[in-house]
Amino acid sequence: MDGIVYFDRARDLELRSRIAAERNRLISKMTGEKKKGAPTQRAVPSREEIYHCEDLQAGHQHHILNDVEDHDHTNIQ
Repeated sequence: MDGIVYFDRARDLELRSRIAAERNRLISKMTGEKKKGAPTQRAVPSREEIYHCEDLQAGHQHHILNDVEDHDHTNIQ
């Protein structure tokens, strides 16, 4: 659409092969260091928080909506 390339199969294959080569390079480097006697450590999982637009803008994180709703109900008699 409008000359914008959203996905290119050839580029995708190139990037996949680059990623695989980098992964193999890093694994072989770690294996080589381990064989030399370098200290090792277990992999520690990291937690990544993914936010969506409405999470921060609509006040879900700061309970702003609850405050507004409570405030609106107090004015109704």
